[in-house]
Amino acid sequence: MLRLSFLTAFMLSLIFSTGPLFASELTTSSPKWVATKNKHCAEACSDIGLMPVKSDSHITDGHGFFVCAANIKSEGYRSGYNVGGKEKPRCFVQQGINSNPQINYHCLCSPARIIPISEQIKKAQD
Repeated sequence: MLRLSFLTAFMLSLIFSTGPLFASELTTSSPKWVATKNKHCAEACSDIGLMPVKSDSHITDGHGFFVCAANIKSEGYRSGYNVGGKEKPRCFVQQGINSNPQINYHCLCSPARIIPISEQIKKAQD
């Protein structure tokens, strides 16, 4: 049985709900991946006039968990999260049982705000 992590399932839902993410198929409303190094996703996306895609916010400090992806050991891109705030800019990607912070990564950016999953769940429960 195939088991997907929460973040992988979230990424797949974004891809299938928003359409293609390949540069040749982008429209002005499509999310896109932006390469970055030593920048938080919020900064990397705002540099090109887009908004970072946020999966949720940290409960205690409110900093966002932004969707990112990194190619660990050239094994292929894996989805991860980038923490906003005072943390060093890194994309934390799961590899086996370890979460590996990566300095070279891509952030998922969108021209419009995508509602974080916790807000969608809360809205559905109300």
